[in-house]
Amino acid sequence: MGIPNEKSSIKIETLRDFLTYLPILADKEYNETVSYILWKLLYQCIHTPETDINWRQFADIFTSDNWVNGTYRDTLASMKWKTLNQVENSDNLHQGTMCNRQCFPTATVFYCFTCTYHPLYEICDLCFDETKHIGHSYVAKLVTRSEGRSCHCGDSIAFKNPADAFKCKNEMNNLPPNNVSATYDDNALLTFNTIFDYILDIIDYLKDQDRNLSPYEYDKLENYFINNNESVSFDPVSDTDDDIREMVKQQYEENINLDNIWTIQIEQTDNQVLQVDLIEKIARILGKPTEYAISITNKLTDTGSPVTMIQSKNTMRLKKIMKEFRHENVNVHLRRLDDVFKQSLLEELIDWAYMLCIDRTTSLELRYTLRLSMLKKWESKDVDGISSSSIPPRKQINLFGGFLISEEQRNLFPWFAPWYFSNLQDKQIIDVISDYNTRLMESDTKTTMAHFYTLRGSRFQHILMDCTTKLSKLASNKLLKIICSLFAIRDSSSKCLAVQYLDVYLPLLYQTVAFDNNGLKIPLLGLLSQYTLQDPEIANLAIRSGFIERTLRFAFTLMAFNSENLMPSLPISLYHKFKLPTETIQNKKTIVCFKDLCILMSVNTIPQELLENDSLLNTILEAFAEFGGILPLKRETAEHVEYENFEFASFYFFFSSILVMTDGYVRNISLVKDKESRKNIILKLLHITMEKELELLNRSRIKYKNNDDSNDLIDSELDLTYGLPLVKKEICNHLSNIIHFQVGVDPQSFFNPMSYLFKFIVQWSQCGRHKPLTQELKKTIDFTEVFCDKQKALYMSESALSTLVLIGQINVGFWVRNGIPITSQARMYTKYSMREFTYTSDIFNVQLSMCLANPDDFLVTYISRWGIEHWANGIPICDYPEDQMTASIVSECLLLLIQLLTETRYLTMVSSLDGFEKTLRSELINVLNFESCTYAQLVSIVPEHITKHPTFDIYLKELTEYTPPSGISDLGTYTLNDKYKSEIDPYYIGLPSSKRYEVLKRIKLHMAKERKVPYEDTFVPVKQVISSLKDTIYRDLYSITCTDTFGIFLKNTLEHVKKLESDVLLTKVIHLIHLCIVNNLNDFVKIFWREYAIVDTEFCHYHSIGSILYSCLLVDNFSCFSGEIKEIFRYLAETAPHVNVNSFLREQTPSFNPTIVWKSETNKPNDEKFEKKKLLAKTRRMKLLRKLAKQQQEFMHNNDIELLTDDVSTKTSFSNTPVSEYNEGQFSEDSCVFCKMLPNSDDFVYFTYEERNICNFSFDLRSVGRKDEGLCSEERKLRCTDLRAVLRSCGHGTHISCLGNHMKTIRSVQSQTTKNIPASFGYGFLYCPVCNSLANSFLPRLSQGNPRANNDFFNFSNFEHIKQTSLSSGFTPHIFRILTDLTYSANWDNNIPKRERSIIIINELLVNTVSNIELRFRNYSGKKPLYRLIPRQGLLTVRLLSDLKSFLYSKTNNKRNININLVLDGWHDFISYNDNSDLLILGCGLMEPVLPTENQISPNKISHLTHLLKRKFHQDLITLVKDLLKFGIYGRGIDSAELWQTISESQFLDKKEVSIIQSIAMEYFSIFLPKEEKEILHQNLDKLGQCITVALKKSLIVFLRRLYILFYVQFPINSELELPHNNIILELCSYMNFFRLPSFGEFISDFSQNDLPIILQCICDDIEGKSVYGIIQSLERVDFYSPVAFKLFNLPKDLSHFYFDRERQLRYRTFKEEEAVCLFCGTYLHVQKPVSLHGFKIGECTNHMKNGCKVVSTYGMFLMIRSNSIYVSYGNRGSFFPTPYMNVHGEPDEGLKYSPPVFLDKKRYNYLANEVLLGNLIPHHVFRRSDGNIDEGGWETM
Repeated sequence: MGIPNEKSSIKIETLRDFLTYLPILADKEYNETVSYILWKLLYQCIHTPETDINWRQFADIFTSDNWVNGTYRDTLASMKWKTLNQVENSDNLHQGTMCNRQCFPTATVFYCFTCTYHPLYEICDLCFDETKHIGHSYVAKLVTRSEGRSCHCGDSIAFKNPADAFKCKNEMNNLPPNNVSATYDDNALLTFNTIFDYILDIIDYLKDQDRNLSPYEYDKLENYFINNNESVSFDPVSDTDDDIREMVKQQYEENINLDNIWTIQIEQTDNQVLQVDLIEKIARILGKPTEYAISITNKLTDTGSPVTMIQSKNTMRLKKIMKEFRHENVNVHLRRLDDVFKQSLLEELIDWAYMLCIDRTTSLELRYTLRLSMLKKWESKDVDGISSSSIPPRKQINLFGGFLISEEQRNLFPWFAPWYFSNLQDKQIIDVISDYNTRLMESDTKTTMAHFYTLRGSRFQHILMDCTTKLSKLASNKLLKIICSLFAIRDSSSKCLAVQYLDVYLPLLYQTVAFDNNGLKIPLLGLLSQYTLQDPEIANLAIRSGFIERTLRFAFTLMAFNSENLMPSLPISLYHKFKLPTETIQNKKTIVCFKDLCILMSVNTIPQELLENDSLLNTILEAFAEFGGILPLKRETAEHVEYENFEFASFYFFFSSILVMTDGYVRNISLVKDKESRKNIILKLLHITMEKELELLNRSRIKYKNNDDSNDLIDSELDLTYGLPLVKKEICNHLSNIIHFQVGVDPQSFFNPMSYLFKFIVQWSQCGRHKPLTQELKKTIDFTEVFCDKQKALYMSESALSTLVLIGQINVGFWVRNGIPITSQARMYTKYSMREFTYTSDIFNVQLSMCLANPDDFLVTYISRWGIEHWANGIPICDYPEDQMTASIVSECLLLLIQLLTETRYLTMVSSLDGFEKTLRSELINVLNFESCTYAQLVSIVPEHITKHPTFDIYLKELTEYTPPSGISDLGTYTLNDKYKSEIDPYYIGLPSSKRYEVLKRIKLHMAKERKVPYEDTFVPVKQVISSLKDTIYRDLYSITCTDTFGIFLKNTLEHVKKLESDVLLTKVIHLIHLCIVNNLNDFVKIFWREYAIVDTEFCHYHSIGSILYSCLLVDNFSCFSGEIKEIFRYLAETAPHVNVNSFLREQTPSFNPTIVWKSETNKPNDEKFEKKKLLAKTRRMKLLRKLAKQQQEFMHNNDIELLTDDVSTKTSFSNTPVSEYNEGQFSEDSCVFCKMLPNSDDFVYFTYEERNICNFSFDLRSVGRKDEGLCSEERKLRCTDLRAVLRSCGHGTHISCLGNHMKTIRSVQSQTTKNIPASFGYGFLYCPVCNSLANSFLPRLSQGNPRANNDFFNFSNFEHIKQTSLSSGFTPHIFRILTDLTYSANWDNNIPKRERSIIIINELLVNTVSNIELRFRNYSGKKPLYRLIPRQGLLTVRLLSDLKSFLYSKTNNKRNININLVLDGWHDFISYNDNSDLLILGCGLMEPVLPTENQISPNKISHLTHLLKRKFHQDLITLVKDLLKFGIYGRGIDSAELWQTISESQFLDKKEVSIIQSIAMEYFSIFLPKEEKEILHQNLDKLGQCITVALKKSLIVFLRRLYILFYVQFPINSELELPHNNIILELCSYMNFFRLPSFGEFISDFSQNDLPIILQCICDDIEGKSVYGIIQSLERVDFYSPVAFKLFNLPKDLSHFYFDRERQLRYRTFKEEEAVCLFCGTYLHVQKPVSLHGFKIGECTNHMKNGCKVVSTYGMFLMIRSNSIYVSYGNRGSFFPTPYMNVHGEPDEGLKYSPPVFLDKKRYNYLANEVLLGNLIPHHVFRRSDGNIDEGGWETM
């Protein structure tokens, strides 16, 4: 039955009917109204039976007039109706469920190791309550993995004690749920069933419809046929006559329905075209305006959903358009309009379900019902809503993805089995799982010819399979959240979800490799594994079901294919056996399954059952053994390898995970408590492993027999011993049978999997899991019985020893012709996380052979593998082609021996935790040794598996001492705690060879310092390890040191070392002997004194190890090793007194001198001549260092590069140098940057840079009365800024002649230094040659100093003029011209003479610069005197400007200040002429030596200052009143504590002063307010009194500070002003006293009595005839500037606060767009997102800075919240600056590469605002970083 076409004939009885007919009802146009109706209906359906719903009412909406005329659409367009009734879960309420909050990068999570066993269970920062974990071992980390981590708060399986799961920060979550058992809502169940059935039906329908195949896909699928004749695809691109394409086109055109409306849609995932190119192509092909194309692309990038570009019934036209798009390499899709509607409806349904899941008010019953609906089978229907009797295979799940299972495999394969649960109580769940088991067994059919095994899955399983199919990425992420919400309820029924996931795990893994274009499958698998596989009960079920065996076999087949190879029409049979790809592993995504299997091995609670499962054991053995023998290595001897192949990397990548999985499997031995079972398991595993290892060894060794060596005598009787080829070798007088193999000659491989497995078994048989084994369990196995055959014990280390020798040969360059690949493999094997399973396993196995095999046989094998038989036998040649190579090989041989005798971490570990602690401890101690390292350096050096472990920071804190950063540019550093320095080992296996000598030297220097002995008497302490091995199977580790073979080898090596004079070899030999003495004294002492190879009595000396060591003391070249040799003899004498050292040495040496052995080097007579030379050299060195230090201090002092201390106001990185040069008004003697001569020799100018910057700012008063929003609050948002031209000098200058010569020289160079500055004042700039600062102007040095004193200002008769230099008449006009051009404004009055215009410009520059400086250091005021706060550059700039202004005054005919009339004349002119004038300019004029005119007396400066201050008081008061009136604050009845946040300063207020100001303010208010408003004002004025008083006082303080700076520059002598400490209210009194003004109380009293009446009259006269609104509007350009310190946008303390917003987090996961926050206004922006309005030439950040930010500034500053860095923008250029967010290790962690959370450092943030922004450093920083390259935005540089 088809769907009716007329709305009137539609009959709706169910929700499914409504969804089916909705496209017709809505005329196939999906809009906001359709969405609203759908949501309303769905909410009604979950609460009302379908029979009670008035379906006709909903259908009639679509025929109503409001629907037709668009009233509904217009009403809903501007409403956010979806969230009107939604309650945001801000307090993270999850009572009755686990938290289930997904924490994605870079959110903060906590790990508590006291409460949990595994670092697999996280608690989010919204749940973790530190007060409930006091005394616990916990740590905070940032999430780094893309799939995120889920919070386990409320999940009892994650905690040791289930009660610990309920320690949430929200106490409501710790209460038990209201309903203990699950209850279900029938109405909601039916609704959910209908919705998800429809979702799956539509997905299946759309997959079947959308098959627009590209040409190459047609070629690959030649047998492609079309199942649905209405969903035909065609290829409009190809012009060939291919039969398949023609058939498709013909069939398409024959079956097309001409009544259908077709659309062309574009999808973002199909096109990776630049947006600007895509816009051009869309506009050109469609013939539409560019604005239309922009709207298409904007919608595409904003929603991620397919966008309709054009729709029509004319298919031929659409085909032509498609062809044009395809020719432009733009992929588009032809779809029915009906299908487009269904796509939108599909995503709307998902959105509704998503909102329901995250809604705080959604009941637990609804969540139970949703889970039940998902567990039930998918009741599939067609698009018309008609059920089908049979389900086609495409609507079922292939249990093996696209792979086939042959009949032979089927009988042996671990098949799917029904699931049974013993503790299920829910009857409905029991029925669901019973029905599911039936369907699961039906999938095992043998009638299918193709051997595909399909399952009719549940809704949950089908949604898992299709959650990324035909959905936008945003909808897929929402569906992912819905899936995860199902697991929030942690009861017995949750296992049903888990087992259904396990059954579709393989097809999910297949899809991840084959079809995961959106990249969402891996996050899905990662999240679901956290909910399922990390649950011990689920892990047990998976192990028993054969899940591991199936997954391993499946994964090994999948590794051989990539997405292009896996096509549905090309089925591939699953491999019967494990087989690795021959060349390279094709995809890396398969690695996810090995990580999941590792989790199963770790969390299961059935270790004995796991280990006794023979099927599982055989599977793991086969998989693990498959890596044996791969990547064979053959040394290149003739020439360098022609092609360097790096395909090995993929095998290392996978083998690392398989190693962890196998180790996790064997580690379960430590949990088996039954003694007999434990013994049987260990013996079985040992037997199998040794047999397989010998089998693999035989396979690799039997074919490499070297018959050319005549010295090797093959004994045919021994050929068949264990099937290995043996050869007799006589080394050091011992004849032994060893395996015939030569490292470096015969091919071999790095990987020896069975050798590693052998180590795992032996090690974990002796260890516990979380705590040590009991003695009874530890003695389960007697390894002496297991290895009674000592030859077999030796053979078990054969492959390990060969690998270690191979690594040694690579280290010394013996394999150099094999190129970088061989060294890369060695590095991956020994340096990275794989080392703990491979390299250390090799060492362990060799150590085990040293303990259990015959010592002499072991030594012969050991020396033979190194290829140094001749060396050991006394001939130091013939082993290797070069003598130097032989010595290097011997050095590596001795190093390995030392490591074998000292590396006992794995021999002594008693538990898994103990082993990890020892590894981490050793790494940190030996990496840090005596150095200071930052956290970043540690993370880069220490292997990743250690630094990524959550406990790393805890151990780091325990082992080290932390030094916090001392300044802005510093980082926190870690140094090793002194008590651990004795554990530093220069021979540690993880230490690079290049650092061993350095560490060894530092150990000896440390000993010399600690023991106060000469360096020559120091030595490297050796480890005493034998005592820790006493009760273990490794107690015979030093048995090889008891043999004559070892003695002869050491004796011959010492003789060779003496002949070669090799100190590198000697230090290792001595250390090796020292080890033997300390750890095996009784047995080794016989070897030590035994004399070998005495042939003739004439040469009977120096034939023992001891005597040769003594002879080394006589060699000058070995003097630095005398300390360790003497220590050996001292230890012998003290520890073994029965051994007479002197007696032996007298007997074995020709002329024994006891003083050489027993006396210190300090007793040796010094060479006086040598000592004099040494002292002279030291003196010269110290003199040179002092000279360099002095120069460095001078440079730092002049260039301001001192670091920031804790007191930010004292020093800053760039500009806060204390001012000592300007004492007594004298300039410092700055030299020319070119000729280095003093300024006096020629005209001298300083480099300066002029740019607009903030001089004043005001706050937004609209929100006064809100929390933390006071009038003088520092937390208030900026409203507007006062930008003015400001000068900044770097402090360096040059002679004019030198500058001219320099410019002439570089003019000939092609790269001109004069470049344009975008959005800058100047025409060009140059760089300071010293500090590289920008310069676009100059200031001349016009005087040598300023002799004026404080009293000169107040006593005109004692005034002294500044003596000017000769520059004044020469270069100064040019400087004026530059400054005039830079500051030019269109508002200038052209009638003003140039001289007076110059005075105005200089005055403004001077005042602006002073205002900027004061604002910059306002935050530090009160901490130090103001003149001490201002840096040298600031005072220098102001002084130069002041001198320039004085010069202009001296050249002006009119000596009287042109603006002084505004001070001297009455109020009327001031109010009517220039009420908005900057009074600081008038104050600046008062500082000048203005002579009185003929009719005037000498000016009274104090009187002028008083008048000036009154005008400032009036100006502030009227602007403040205006702002209070404008925003209606005067009538709100707000308490002063709300309006003025700095209430702590109210104690300094005088009540009388407050009363006077209230009365004055009342008069000002009365001017503008009508009568009825005045009554409201009277009621609230008392509450505003304190606020207005403090605001006016602070404003006057700011004005007087700036006036003081001007005064101090003009009159520097005796003008120092000490201010009260941290009391800005009393600061006003200090300034008024300094300027000899009356007190503030007298001042306002005088103002009230004498000036106020005149002012009021003048104002009334001025506003006569004007409305109140007009008056306020006229004052709009005047602002009351804030007197508080300047601050940027108030950032949260924790950076992860930005990730709390659910919608932004969802959008980031979908589009991966970096977000930035404007530090001026707090607006969120997208980084690197071009703006269409400006032709995509600038991004959102630059556009916001120029056009969008409410706070006007020359610069833009943005915090990039995902990468934790600051982006600064200047013009069209940009660069990056260190972030103010720091982690606990004192590092900014830009990019959040490390896991510790970051927190706001207020000092760094203030520095960013005050020094970088207000200090005008941004232009210099940006141009230094981006100059000379095209990367204007700075992104490529980053």
